[in-house]
Amino acid sequence: GGEVNVGSVEFEEQVKIEVKNLSLKGPNSGTAGDDSDNRSDEATLRKKGIVNRVSGVTIDGFKIAEDDTPLTSGVSIRSGSNDIDSITVKNNIISGMSDSNSSDFTFGILSFDNPKTNAGTLSNATVRDNKISDIGVDNSTQGVAVSLEALTGSSAGDGAIIENNSISDISTLDQSSPGTGIALRPNFGGGSNGNSAARVTDDNSFKNVDISVSH
Repeated sequence: GGEVNVGSVEFEEQVKIEVKNLSLKGPNSGTAGDDSDNRSDEATLRKKGIVNRVSGVTIDGFKIAEDDTPLTSGVSIRSGSNDIDSITVKNNIISGMSDSNSSDFTFGILSFDNPKTNAGTLSNATVRDNKISDIGVDNSTQGVAVSLEALTGSSAGDGAIIENNSISDISTLDQSSPGTGIALRPNFGGGSNGNSAARVTDDNSFKNVDISVSH
């Protein structure tokens, strides 16, 4: 564990975190994604950031945007068969996801397991002060800005708190596949683990989104 501070640089490699209790901080750590007046030069990830089956991870102050290689998601949180907690994604700019990976979905921030084979859950997650836009570019996929699966907790907020995010231009694939700002999917894919223990605050903003919050 510990803290890694990253300067303004562009990464073409995938960033995969498999160490618990690690804070990854970009040059705009502590500055909201939509605060263009105060953000400095960005540390830009051209591949998705992956939190892989570990707890206590923070991703703070980066820009995540696809380049030549289409991306399915900007940040991917994978619980697998583990129960993971205390994952924070904040103060990031996430934009331009266009690769549906044959599923017709693209995401800004996605947490998931494979509910048909694993029983992992997610608790005490925080998604805060991110600017998420252009998910599902040109209506090529169904875009979802924030999709959190397998949340668990006894009351709202124990699973996740989603607050003060700026969400815009989330693509609609067709009339039955609307662009969605925040989707809480406790048993997405047919599993039975988790529940909707999330709290979505009123200070999230939505623009050009078909559905703001979906349970």
